[in-house]
Amino acid sequence: MAEVNGEPPVMKLLRKHAGVWESTFMHISPDGKIIDQHKSVVEKYPGPGASYMQRNHYFWDDGRKEVHEFPGVIKDNKLFFDTARLDGELVPTGETDCLLMFKFKSVPDMAIQEMIHLVDETHCCRTWQLREQRQDSAPDGHQRGQNQRCHP
Repeated sequence: MAEVNGEPPVMKLLRKHAGVWESTFMHISPDGKIIDQHKSVVEKYPGPGASYMQRNHYFWDDGRKEVHEFPGVIKDNKLFFDTARLDGELVPTGETDCLLMFKFKSVPDMAIQEMIHLVDETHCCRTWQLREQRQDSAPDGHQRGQNQRCHP
């Protein structure tokens, strides 16, 4: 993917995903049970130059709330995050889709791959895959899936 008008293709993709997205996060156990569900408002904005900002607001039915900010920097047609909470990178996989690979710093043995599919200007789908390396797991890591649905 080559730059267009001096802008890396990943920035063109991020502009398509920019805006305020409202959704429900659902975390599902390997046996199909919902283990967590909460509303979210995600703000995504490309910044000046090669910068980017994402702010996630989470709301649970019991009244809990969280807000997390994820500033990013674009380099080599990838978006890189390195915050107190997580580090990772996002790569474009097509005209509307991207793959986000990250780790929470508080859980270094878990790697997350998130596929983000832009359906149209107002709908996207996000699906997580988690891999945990545990001492009681197979040498290649214990596999556990969690799904997230985005309903803007």
